[in-house]
Amino acid sequence: MRIAMPFVLRNIACSSLVLLLNLSLAHAEEKMPARELRAKLAKPVSLERGIPADTSLKDALALLTKQSGVTFWIDQKAFREDLSIDVIEEQLVGFPKSSSVRLDVVLQLILRQYNGAHRVHDGYIEITTLQQLGILPDESGSEPSWLPLVNMTFDKRPLHDALKELANATGFNLLLDEAHAGDKAKTPVSATFDYVQLGTAVRLLADQADLKAVLLENVLYVTTVAKADALQTDQEHRVRLRMQISKLADAGPDARRARNIDPAFRVNPDPRGPITVPATPGSEKGSSQPKSRE
Repeated sequence: MRIAMPFVLRNIACSSLVLLLNLSLAHAEEKMPARELRAKLAKPVSLERGIPADTSLKDALALLTKQSGVTFWIDQKAFREDLSIDVIEEQLVGFPKSSSVRLDVVLQLILRQYNGAHRVHDGYIEITTLQQLGILPDESGSEPSWLPLVNMTFDKRPLHDALKELANATGFNLLLDEAHAGDKAKTPVSATFDYVQLGTAVRLLADQADLKAVLLENVLYVTTVAKADALQTDQEHRVRLRMQISKLADAGPDARRARNIDPAFRVNPDPRGPITVPATPGSEKGSSQPKSRE
């Protein structure tokens, strides 16, 4: 017994030291600044086997923790109250095989399967709902917006580099009018975006460089303020004209005859196609074809 006691005490002392070391490491991780966690989120992770579709959210997050070293905390109450999901960590998620995708992109695509989102705090990343971030689903209840949401941080990055990074991360069309922007395209911009609509993010960054972004169909175009305003005015004019033409097309043959418009007139169904203006008798000498303007 006299021989065994020192050995037991020694084991207890070692176990206590290991426990204290683990607690210290955990405490250090809890105190990791949010900016460092954001830097980890911006780094690519390797998912060569992907995340099988029968993987629970809890196991998927554990895999991402192993890959990156970040700590996740799930706000179960938010999922229960906002989405009526009782046990969100047991919900199944999946992700395709990938060798180099940013951690924040992987996380966003996984959580999006349940209208979830993430929020960065000092020491951990909170898993919550879009509603908790002030983002409400659209009328379909599936997506907050048809424009992608971004989670990015820029610290004195040249505008053209920041826009390129946004385009690469979202896959959306971003075009910078470098010919007219000139040196403003090199203006250092800074911002932190957590689930911010891409259009808003681009406009805020462009504003820091005294430029302006305008959405033209499925392209965000960054140019000078004057040029952006002119493009916006032209686009609004085209929309109003198309609505007027659509009303004429829907008015029926009798109403069109009353306005001296060809009863067989039909509006171009493609909203991106040319705007067709219905011809009235005598509007064009020698031609009864409707005019077309782009």
